[in-house]
Amino acid sequence: MTSIDGVIFEEAYSERLIIELDDDLKVNYIGLDELIKNKKSSGRKIDIADVADLEKKRENP
Repeated sequence: MTSIDGVIFEEAYSERLIIELDDDLKVNYIGLDELIKNKKSSGRKIDIADVADLEKKRENP
C-alpha cells in the first residue's frame, strides 16, 4: 500500500514505527499522528469515533 487518505506516503514512512518480532522479522506500523490524520480524513463514523481514543493515547501513552 502506498497511499491512504489524508497522509502523504513519504511523511508516513519517515514517521513509521518499526517493531522487531524476531531476529530477521521487522514490521512497519503507521505512526500515531499519521493514523489519526488518516482516520479524520476518511469520514467513516467508526474512524471518527476512533480518533478520540487515539488522541487520548497520544496524551497519555
